[in-house]
Amino acid sequence: AQTYLFAEFNVTAPAGIQTAATIAPVEAMHAAILHYLLGQYPAPDDFLPVDKAAKTDDLTV
Repeated sequence: AQTYLFAEFNVTAPAGIQTAATIAPVEAMHAAILHYLLGQYPAPDDFLPVDKAAKTDDLTV
């Protein structure tokens, strides 16, 4: 998936950009499914940071 993302920003031909942009999300879905089948959470933990999330007490009345 990283290869196609790299290509989207470095290829200048419109057809090449379109091809990379079409393939990249499919590759990302494949990676997520493989992670799930291996018992791993499909999204990386650093994708969902909670260090700045509101505290539970702040959300209750």
